[in-house]
Amino acid sequence: MQPALRPAREQVHCSPVGVGVLRPLAAIGLISVLATVTGCQEDAPTVATGSSASASASSAPGPQVGACYDAAYAPRSMWADGTPPVPCTQTHRAETYHVGTVDAPANAGQVQAASQQLVDLFATCEAKAKEFLGADWHTGRIELLLTLPRPDDWGKGTRSYSCEAVEIDQPGQPSAVRRTSTLRGALAQPGPLSMRCFDMRNPPTWAPMVPVACDQPHHAEYAGAFTGKLPPTGDDEANTEAAFDSCEPVIDTYVGSPNYRRILIGFLGWSRQAWDAGQLTARCYAVAEEGKRFTASVKGIGTRNPPTV
Repeated sequence: MQPALRPAREQVHCSPVGVGVLRPLAAIGLISVLATVTGCQEDAPTVATGSSASASASSAPGPQVGACYDAAYAPRSMWADGTPPVPCTQTHRAETYHVGTVDAPANAGQVQAASQQLVDLFATCEAKAKEFLGADWHTGRIELLLTLPRPDDWGKGTRSYSCEAVEIDQPGQPSAVRRTSTLRGALAQPGPLSMRCFDMRNPPTWAPMVPVACDQPHHAEYAGAFTGKLPPTGDDEANTEAAFDSCEPVIDTYVGSPNYRRILIGFLGWSRQAWDAGQLTARCYAVAEEGKRFTASVKGIGTRNPPTV
């Protein structure tokens, strides 16, 4: 399925990932919604339940701040599955930066996907990540994981949870990067993990996107993030429209005007998978028109035509 495209009144264009659903747009500018139920959405943080582990891994010790794990960026429970931690100076892919206790009585059912309880837990992980990383996690090539006890341990009364940070290689179809150092303070200053400019690996396919320097030809620029509300189920079109409405002012601020020209709006991370994991935030991108690439950043460009090749 192709994402929707909402062109300006004066022009009709194709989405950078192919022909989309054309809709009228009141504001000046070309807008492409790049998310929802397509196969090229950003992988969402995973609520790890430990389903891949054997029963013998139950009753594992609780999580510890500062523990690192060489665990794949995929559904698993790390400490809850009995995966052994390693020092963060050794090869690892996930780092625990916060631990807490779920506020639930002994007879309560396990935290459910897409529940307000899960949303609140993930929001705590986001707030603690800002303290740990030195900036909003969306500003870096970072994803967050929320780890809960295995169902059998939950049934025995375990209520610990943990928040993990993972460096990813690229937006869209991320893989965890193996590190040998902590992520603490990694985003406090602009650096190699900062979200800036990206080139599509296989244009016109939207994802994945490879980080490139902004003075080199590139298809997209990270513009900021938004936080929405837990969407209702069964209305993907309305949920896509809500994400579009949330990203539009983010791009306006990034470009420096609501009347920009020849720039598309895209977003990644607003999907059913993300909501099931409790994540209600998503990244917004300024995207070049189909067949074009920016040759310099469009940040603050205002109403001028972007430099393209």
